[in-house]
Parts: sequence; structure tokens; C-alpha cells
Amino acid sequence: MKTPVNHDSLESNEEYFRHAQTITLKANLFRRFFLYPKISKFLPKKTIDIRCGLGSFQDFKKGVTGIDINPFKSVYFSENWGVYCLYGIFQK
Repeated sequence: MKTPVNHDSLESNEEYFRHAQTITLKANLFRRFFLYPKISKFLPKKTIDIRCGLGSFQDFKKGVTGIDINPFKSVYFSENWGVYCLYGIFQK
């Protein structure tokens, strides 16, 4: 992406969603076999993943709830992983 995401624009959110899907095989392997096993050791069974992306950590570790502000990612996450992902901008 050449410009930061404008969270008020559906087009910008969709562009970022398409960008997020371009993760490389090398990055996927790193996450699945190195990063996720390492951090999973320190997390409780029920965990919240803020900015969950496309849900790969939720697929790796059961009991994780994902939250993302991008509605396109949340729909993808729910359809592909079969679990619910909250989305929205949460303010005090």
C-alpha cells in the first residue's frame, strides 16, 4: 500500500484487505512453526487477538477471539475459519 488506511473509507479498507492477503509463504511458515508456538506458551487458553488480520493465529491456537477494525477482514475471517471476529472502532 502506498497510503495509510483511511478507516472511514470502504475502498481504503478493501485495498488494505487485498494487501494483507499477499503474505508470502516464507512469512506463513515463520509464523506457523516459529512465532506462534513461541508466544502461545505464554498466553492463557482464552486470549483476545487485537488486529487479528486474516485469522491465522486463531486458526493456530484455539480459544482466541479476534478483533479487527477492517470489516472486509472480519468477514473473510468468519467465512474461512468458521469463527466470529468482531470489528469496529471502539472508543471510550
